[in-house]
Amino acid sequence: MGNINLRPDICEQLHEIFKMKVAVMSDLEKICALVIDGMALKKSLNYDSLNDEIEGIEDFGSLGRTQLFATEALVVMVRGIVFTWKQRLAYYPSSGPTKTHMLETVLKDIIISVRELGLIPKVLIWDQVQTIKRWSTNWGSIGTSHIF
Repeated sequence: MGNINLRPDICEQLHEIFKMKVAVMSDLEKICALVIDGMALKKSLNYDSLNDEIEGIEDFGSLGRTQLFATEALVVMVRGIVFTWKQRLAYYPSSGPTKTHMLETVLKDIIISVRELGLIPKVLIWDQVQTIKRWSTNWGSIGTSHIF
């Protein structure tokens, strides 16, 4: 794990390693909860020499970076429901509450990633009730397939 380059967004290296683990899981082991949580961050800038970039600013990985200080982070993980296991999937430092359109894009990317892993998501655990209410009309499906 020490050689994995953990950066904002879905970590492809972790994704591939976890995919091998999921491949040998039973269907009961694959049943999981998608957990999204926000946390406060102190304003701080650090230089990441490995990636030659500044950490501590708003960064949504493939969706873009800004020059604003990160004061919050959105952390996404999956947890087994029937069996006890958990895995971090992604994190996104932001300059405040993540904007609705960005959250929607992030969530769709995460759900697609979880499905590609072969997991069986049954529930979303998230304390952002107002955001969920706003999206409720669009959450039934992504394309032609249901989210859960």
